[in-house]
Amino acid sequence: MPKKQRTIQNTAAILSLTVACSSTALAGITQDIEDAFNFYHYGNYGAIKADLNYRYENVDQDQGGVPNPKTANANTARLRLGALSPEFYGIQGYAEFEGLWAMQEDYNSTRNGNKTFSTVADPEKTELNQLWLAYSGIPDTVIKGGRQRIKFDDDRFIGNVGWRQLETTFDSVLLTHQNQQIYGLTINAGFIGNVQTFTSTTENIDAPILNVNYKLGDYGNLIAYGYWLDYREKKILRNPAKPTVSA
Repeated sequence: MPKKQRTIQNTAAILSLTVACSSTALAGITQDIEDAFNFYHYGNYGAIKADLNYRYENVDQDQGGVPNPKTANANTARLRLGALSPEFYGIQGYAEFEGLWAMQEDYNSTRNGNKTFSTVADPEKTELNQLWLAYSGIPDTVIKGGRQRIKFDDDRFIGNVGWRQLETTFDSVLLTHQNQQIYGLTINAGFIGNVQTFTSTTENIDAPILNVNYKLGDYGNLIAYGYWLDYREKKILRNPAKPTVSA
């Protein structure tokens, strides 16, 4: 389906675990902000995350039919607020909410019913984006359970769809092991039970996952993976009418 699409995205404010700044003059200020939000111990004593992102997207969609949908203009702002707990005997937790507000709804978000407009898949929603507990008491290993962001390789099969305003997160258990005997080897293994999509819908799934990544120095990565994605169809509740008995 060909379409003309123009997107202007500007990160208005990002205060997170990783704050980058290209200006040498502001490097000291940036580091101070990062240290304050990481409580000076790289997140071991907890951290706060605030992320505000404004986006304008214009889409002129050509469906090849008559009538074609109207040109979409989506002015949206997304806010994420998260809190990372201090680490206690290798246990750490994180909670993050996100909300998307539409300042102009002349577009089809897939959830707002504006089907006469071209599609921009950024619905106006407020949701729990992440909520997980992690255990790092095993050497070189982290076990994380709950709703979390997972990104493997190029996000082809499992990723957060980070180019949209809301993101895809997974209700899952994930074990990550970075082998120190074979330097550069990372093993991810786990199970996904539900997917919260970037349109704020839920898909039920039974998915054992395995991703083995070995870094070949400066030459790239050697990757082997298996994703057994078994989506469960939602059950349709039926309430058939009672049969009528006539005398």
